[in-house]
Amino acid sequence: MSPRAPGVLWSTVANWTSFAVNAVVSFLLSPFIVHRLGNSAYGTWVLLGSFVGYLGLLDFGVRGAVTRFVANQHAAGDHQSASTTVVAALRLFAGLALATLVIAGLVALMLDDLFRIPPNLLDEARIVVLLGGGAVASSLVGGVFGGIVAGLHRFDVDGAVEIAMTLLTAAAVVVALQAGYGLVALGMIQLAVSVLRGGLAFVLARHLYPELSLEGVGPTGHAIRQLLSFSLFSSLIQLSGMIIYYTHSIVIAAFLPISFVTYYAIAASLADYARRVVSNIGRVITPHTSAALATGGIDAVRRTRCCMSCRFPSGLRAGGSLRRAPSRGSIDISRWRSRSRWKRSQTSS
Repeated sequence: MSPRAPGVLWSTVANWTSFAVNAVVSFLLSPFIVHRLGNSAYGTWVLLGSFVGYLGLLDFGVRGAVTRFVANQHAAGDHQSASTTVVAALRLFAGLALATLVIAGLVALMLDDLFRIPPNLLDEARIVVLLGGGAVASSLVGGVFGGIVAGLHRFDVDGAVEIAMTLLTAAAVVVALQAGYGLVALGMIQLAVSVLRGGLAFVLARHLYPELSLEGVGPTGHAIRQLLSFSLFSSLIQLSGMIIYYTHSIVIAAFLPISFVTYYAIAASLADYARRVVSNIGRVITPHTSAALATGGIDAVRRTRCCMSCRFPSGLRAGGSLRRAPSRGSIDISRWRSRSRWKRSQTSS
């Protein structure tokens, strides 16, 4: 492990800081987007985001597997095996990225049969699905290099990049919507940020791990099978999380007017924030335990897990508190809607 890599505590703090910035920005930005787009357009944006998000299941948990194996192989000084793992993941994701684009194209063609999207938004929605498919495809390939950064325990760098991307996205959204653009502009911003994030992850991975080589690694069949065998269980966990948190918008849109999605989406985001408080600890555990296994065996893994259990019980309690918070209060989303109606009435008059 690089001597400059932060410890478990600082890695988790970096993850939580990135999450906090993202949560605050998203929560403050949502009413602005509702004001500018209106309920139907915003509901369409949330619906398409949820639906396109399911394409992320094509990840099959491989990014997590890359993090696990790179952490183990880097700690053991086995740079050739780490290079083989990364090239195997890139080859696998190149095919999955192509499949993502094909599926996004099919969904765009059948969109009017799948959901009750207003006719005036249908053409924009098709373009947004295609742009979203491109963003997911880009994130699949870029996620390999993000997995390398995580495998090197550089959550401080990863968190800084995420904060920068969050603020850049927010600024671009504000500028685009104030200029009068709509859903297509949001989709283009999403795609551009995904490509930029992947590019930065590539640069960081090559800088932080100069021994890594993407050439001359030979056959990767065994490494691909190894990645898939490890990623099977994590992909099932990912699937269950998406069903719990992202299916509701699709169900609502299938049976109710699209504007109803807006009311659900704002409240559901609070539950998602609570889930991510705990999941950010899990992101840190995997590379640290993998590195411990390579350098000190199972006893080192036990010491690492013991250390984490002692340091982060408060984080687990915080996640539970956030989950219960909505029951002790409420958010008057109708105020956002009423302001949006007032603005449209002023424009029409």
